[in-house]
Amino acid sequence: MTPHLEWLTTATEKAGYLAILQADTGSDSPAPRPADGSPEWRQELSSTFPIGIEADGRAVLLYLAAEPGPDGFRSFLQAHFPLLRLAPTWTVRLAFPRPVDRAYDAYQAVIRDELESPLHPATIGELKWYFEHRLKATREPMHPETQGFLSVGAKVFGTPRFTDMYQRWLTHGDAVFEGPCSPAIAEALNTSRGRVESVVLPHSYRHLSPLVDGAVAPPRKIETGLRRGPKGGTMRPHVLNPRPQPPPVVTPLSVSEQLEHDWRALNEFYNARKAQEVTP
Repeated sequence: MTPHLEWLTTATEKAGYLAILQADTGSDSPAPRPADGSPEWRQELSSTFPIGIEADGRAVLLYLAAEPGPDGFRSFLQAHFPLLRLAPTWTVRLAFPRPVDRAYDAYQAVIRDELESPLHPATIGELKWYFEHRLKATREPMHPETQGFLSVGAKVFGTPRFTDMYQRWLTHGDAVFEGPCSPAIAEALNTSRGRVESVVLPHSYRHLSPLVDGAVAPPRKIETGLRRGPKGGTMRPHVLNPRPQPPPVVTPLSVSEQLEHDWRALNEFYNARKAQEVTP
């Protein structure tokens, strides 16, 4: 759909592009460090999705919405805050395959949270305290008063936006607050230097699903399920190759019925996977 774009596909290419943006803007923001004091983390844009560069320099961040839930998209945006803050012009392009386009409103809610609603410095200060003491509480007993404040913080900062931010903070430290507290992203949207676009893919790719389906049925022995008569008995053994039976009559689904079926299957898979995840 956009053959004129120059695509950055590897983590090295994306890191090099980000370094150029930092040099052009004279950014002196400190390098992010993990919360546990481990060696310095090298800032990278290592998403599997490519970044396109238009002829006029506009950066295009492509995201394929493959799930009904927008958790992965939220993580994607938070990870790309450094680029969105520094790029003079940018576009976030959401591509929806059918039937995931039904989740459009949920993805738009994430955009409002992450891109249009910068956090006040006072809120950032409260978040830092909450994150630090939440991590500390997993290692040592807390004073009852501190535990009470943590309970209040869990109610205030229990939304998906802050839950995902906490997971990133565990790895990258206080650098995760730089994007949410900066008004640069919201200002870019207000002046059209930043744009968010959504497209619905014009084709169905269900016929390719066997190529990426990891749930391959294990091979079974050919004898499995076959019934034989008792050994040495007088009963005649059951026939191993019964007569061919007429194939069952299958009524083909309409396009809308197939999309509805796929949508239910996607949600069941997504919810089952989320139920198995454990949040530290």
